Amino acid sequence: MEEGRRRERDAGRTAEEERSARRRPVSWLAVALVLVIVGGGIFATWSAANEADGMRRSLLISGTYAQTGIKAATLQELSGSPADLDSPTYVDLKAHLVKIRQAVEPACRFAYVMGRQDDGTVFFYADSEPPRSSDYSPPGQVYEEVTESTLSVFSTGTAVTTAAETDRWGTWVSVLIPITDTTTGRVIGLFGMDVDAADWQQQMATATIPPILVTLLIAALLVVFSAYSQTADRERGRLKASEAAVRASETLYRTIFESTGSATFIIEEDMTISLANARMAELSGYSRNEIEERLPWTVFAHPEDLAQMITYHRARRSPEANGPASYGFRFLRRSGEVRQVVVHVSGIPGTMKSIASVHDISDRIRADEGLRRANRKLVYLSQLTKTELANRLFILHGYLELTRLQLPPGDPLAGLLTRSLETATEMSAVLEIARDYGDLGVRRPIWQNVQLTLLLGVSHLAMAGVRVECETGDLEICADPLLERAFQGIVHNSLLHGGQVTLVRLTAFADGPELRLVYEDDGEGIPVDEKETVFSLDVRERGRVRGLVFVRELLDITGITIHETGIPDRGVRFELAVPDGGWRHAPGSSEEEAHD
Repeated sequence: MEEGRRRERDAGRTAEEERSARRRPVSWLAVALVLVIVGGGIFATWSAANEADGMRRSLLISGTYAQTGIKAATLQELSGSPADLDSPTYVDLKAHLVKIRQAVEPACRFAYVMGRQDDGTVFFYADSEPPRSSDYSPPGQVYEEVTESTLSVFSTGTAVTTAAETDRWGTWVSVLIPITDTTTGRVIGLFGMDVDAADWQQQMATATIPPILVTLLIAALLVVFSAYSQTADRERGRLKASEAAVRASETLYRTIFESTGSATFIIEEDMTISLANARMAELSGYSRNEIEERLPWTVFAHPEDLAQMITYHRARRSPEANGPASYGFRFLRRSGEVRQVVVHVSGIPGTMKSIASVHDISDRIRADEGLRRANRKLVYLSQLTKTELANRLFILHGYLELTRLQLPPGDPLAGLLTRSLETATEMSAVLEIARDYGDLGVRRPIWQNVQLTLLLGVSHLAMAGVRVECETGDLEICADPLLERAFQGIVHNSLLHGGQVTLVRLTAFADGPELRLVYEDDGEGIPVDEKETVFSLDVRERGRVRGLVFVRELLDITGITIHETGIPDRGVRFELAVPDGGWRHAPGSSEEEAHD
C-alpha cells in the first residue's frame, strides 16, 4: 500500500514537471515575440522617418540646383499680371520651368515661381503647366491657399521642405526656395516644386517593408526554436510542430524572395542559376522556366565585365571567402539592351551556393547625369554673365572717370559722378566675390589638410607684417573644394576690418565627437551687436558681410557652423564646429590611431 502511494506521488510529481516544462517555453517565447514585434515596429518607424528625411534632403538639393537658373533680376522685369504673357522674359521663365519639371519627372508634378505684393497677397509669376491644362496658373493669379510655410520663406529667406499641405490642386509635399536680390538681401519671390503626397507616403511605406519582413523572419525563427526546445516526453509532438514551423518558414522565405523588389536569384557553384524570382525574369527578359537550372549567370554579364566577375565568383568560394559583397556591372537583357546595375552577393552558409540581388540603377544614373549637365551649363552661363558684366562695368567706370575729368572745378555734377564711380566700384567688388564663389557646391566635398589649405588661402593676400600660426598638424576635414576660399575670406576680413593686425592663428581641439577650429587675430575685434550681422546680408556692413556670408554658406554644405565668440577690442575669434565624421587625422598617422 505504501508502495502504491509512492508511485502516485512520483506520477504526480512527473506530471507537474511536464506541465512546468510546457509553460516555460511559452513564457519566454511570448516575451521574445513581444520584444521582436516592438523592436520591429520601432525599426520600421525609424526606416520610414529616415526615408522621409532622405527624400526631403534630395528634394531640397534638387530644388536648390533648379532654382540657380532663376535670378531676382528676371522677376523684377515682370509685373506679375496678365500683361506678362506678351513679355519675352515671361516666355523664357516659363520655358525654363517646363525644362526643370521635365528634368525631375516623375517625382515633380509642378514647378512654379511666386511673388508677394505689398499687402501680403501671394501670386504666381509663372508655372510649368501648358495654358490648355486645367491646372495652369496664369501670371498674376492669386494663391488663395497660401500656407505658413510659404509666408515664412518670404519672411526669413530660408528654403524649406514642407509637410503635406492641401490646396485646390491636391495634397503635396513641396520644396520652396527663396529668390533673393543679392544687393539688398530682399526676397523677391520663391521657386517651388510639388511632389504628390500620396507618392511620398508610398515611398515611406515601402521603406518599412524590409524591417517588417525581418521581424516576421525573426519571429518565425523564434517559433521554430521554441518548437525544438520542447521536452523529450513530447518529442513526437515537438517534431510535428517543428515540421509545420519549417514549412511555414519555407513559405515565408519564398514570400520574402519573391517580394524583395529586386531581381534575386540563387547561384550554384558551377554558375548555374537554380532559382530566380519574378523580378529577375522581368529584368532579364527571360521566363523563369528558361532561367532556372538552365542558364548560367554569365549570360547576363557584359563581356568586358565578365572576367572580373568570374574572379569574384571563385574568390567567394575560396577558403578565405574574400570576394566583394557588392559591385556594379553592365547587365545584358535578352533583347541586347545594356543596363547599369549594382549586385549584392552573399554566400549561403554550409553550401557552395550564393544568393544575389540586382538593383537596376540605369535611370538614376541618367537622371544624375542630366542634372550634372544642366548644372555645368548653368555654371558656364553664370561665369559668362559675370565676365560680360565685369567688362561692361570696366568700360562704364572709364567713361565716368573721363567725364568727371572734363568737368570744370566746382561743377555740381562732379559729386554725382564721384558717387557713380563709387557705385561702379562696389558692383565690381560684388562681381569679384560672385566669381570667387561661383563653383560653390558644384563639386563633391573632399578631404583636405587644414594647415595646407589655410596657407594656400593666405598666399593670395598681402600679408606683409602679419604672422600666420597654424597648430592643426595633420588634421583633415571633409569640405567643399572651395575651402581655401573660405579661409582666405576669414583672413581677408581681419586685414580689411581688424586695424593693425600683426598675428592670425588657427588652432583645433576635440569637443566630444565634434572638432572645433578656432581662428583668432590680434586686431580690433567685433562689437557685440555685430557678431551675428557679419554673417547676414546687412547693407550697412556691405564690405564685411559680402565676404563672410559666402564663407558661412560654403562651410554649411558639409554641416560646418561658424560663430564669432571674441571679446571686442581684443581681436576676433571665429569658432568653426566640424560635425562627427567630418574630420580625421591623415591616414597612417599616430594621431589617427589615438583618435580611433
